[in-house]
Amino acid sequence: DRSWTAALEQTGDYQGKPPAVILDVDETVLDNSAYEAWVVRENSHFSSKTWTPYVNAAISRPIPGSLDFITYAASKGVAIFYVTNRKAHEEDGTRRNLKQLGYPVDETIDTVLVRGENDWGRTKSARRAHVAKDYRVLLLIGDNLNDFTDEGGSIAERQAIFEKHLDRWSSSWITVANPMYGSWESAPFGDDYKLPAETRRRMKLDAMEYWGGPKSRLSPTCSPALRICSQVTSSIGSPFLLRSVRKLRSGSPGTMTASTPGAGGEDFT
Repeated sequence: DRSWTAALEQTGDYQGKPPAVILDVDETVLDNSAYEAWVVRENSHFSSKTWTPYVNAAISRPIPGSLDFITYAASKGVAIFYVTNRKAHEEDGTRRNLKQLGYPVDETIDTVLVRGENDWGRTKSARRAHVAKDYRVLLLIGDNLNDFTDEGGSIAERQAIFEKHLDRWSSSWITVANPMYGSWESAPFGDDYKLPAETRRRMKLDAMEYWGGPKSRLSPTCSPALRICSQVTSSIGSPFLLRSVRKLRSGSPGTMTASTPGAGGEDFT
């Protein structure tokens, strides 16, 4: 189906363009749980001062299933683009990490599109449009809402965005679960990191609905906030990516399915 495209930014006569897949990097292709574990051990938080040395050490591991899927897609002539909010001075380390693990990285054109390159900012729409100029985008794969659309906002707004694009989730928009961090986590406090840490924590706690405990007869329920979290960090992961390989072999990306749709991530993903 040459009318198939995953990118909202895809316009004009794109049916004859060569196929491509756009993937986020962090917690979609590369597993950074070692960095997150260090943050926990040190009772610290995400910081560019510690994140950049980690990135440039090129020690991230592959997300299970991602290497199989990406190498198979590349073997069938599908261009692979990595659209990441890692910064320009982290690109060399990112490329080195990807290549060391066996991920295809095109050396003839720039397929690792980072923040700060070509005046690209934090949002990813401009980079998706950059790819869509020359390629028909078959799939968007990521762990955060901004890997698919620049729309966002409060918990209620995220729910509306999720429902607006319901037909895309698990078909042309594929999420990989990220329970460690994401924009879903900051939505309860309006993404305002200037608020005191205890205030942010309290606002996150207030957004949740709680079980009454072992003696309670009430069934556990989910507030809208928890529904967003469950949709945003739904468990697709490697089993889905392995199924995706099989679906690509059948030549029918439109039939890909998974259990529950969603998206998650943080500003560097």
